[in-house]
This record gives sequence, C-alpha cells and structure tokens, in this order.
Amino acid sequence: MEVMQCGLSWYLMLKKRPIFKTCFADFDFTKVALFSEKDVKRIMSTNGMIKSEPKIRAVIANTIVFLKIREEFGSFDKYIWSFSNNQIIIFKQDKRITQSEISIALSKDLKKRGCKYLGPTVLHSHLQSVGIIFAHHPQCWKYKQFFDKKYKNIIYI
Repeated sequence: MEVMQCGLSWYLMLKKRPIFKTCFADFDFTKVALFSEKDVKRIMSTNGMIKSEPKIRAVIANTIVFLKIREEFGSFDKYIWSFSNNQIIIFKQDKRITQSEISIALSKDLKKRGCKYLGPTVLHSHLQSVGIIFAHHPQCWKYKQFFDKKYKNIIYI
C-alpha cells in the first residue's frame, strides 16, 4: 500500500485496502512476484482501483526485490534491522520529523536494488510501525507502555 499511497492520502489507501487485496493476490508476495502483463491489465481494469500503471508495475517489481532481499539476508526482518544495527532508535521529541538518517539510507538502498515509490518519508513511518524507530511523545500512552518494558538494544537520538 505504501507504493500506491505515493502522492495520495492514507485515508484513501485504507478505504481501498480491500481492492488492493483482491488485485494483489491477498497480498501474497510470492504470487505477486509472478504477475504478468495480463495481471497488470486486469488490475488496471478493476473497478475502484487506482489507475496508475507505473505504481502497479512498481508493486510487482518491488515484490521481486523483496524476495531477492530475503534470499540474500535470510529474511526481510534481518535486512531492515541492519540499518539500525539491530537497535531501537528513540528520537527525542523536540520536533516532529518525517524522515531520518536511517529512512534515507534505507530508501537509497532500496532504490539501488530497483524499488520504486519508497521514499524516506514513507519508510520512516514504516520503521516506526515495525518498532525500529520509536518517536512517541512522552504524554502518549504508547510512550509509557514502551518504557515500562526493559529493552537493552536502544539508541537515543
């Protein structure tokens, strides 16, 4: 959904999630990696789908890159955590940021590998969603919940 979101709202993406799921084989990346021209045409003709052939092709191409990364690193998890040295990065809440050094480095590496529509802003959000970056405000319930646990692999920035 990150690829399809580029330039559009997340609200729209969430509303269209059922269409994406139908178009992209229930998000089965092994199936999506095998999509052909016929599948691109099928997706483009799906009612309610975002009509962006470059984005649709990017989803397919990015899936192939994803599989290659899994093969190279053993898992995508190992690959993505390598950008933080397997550390949780905690950002001080002086200002709100939408990108970070880690998301910029990840974006550059993914682009070098052939990914499209995965810039540092959307990747920064992804890194937060998977727990590599922690950027909750001290008054947020998630902040207290996080610090109630005893993590050993933390870097403060």
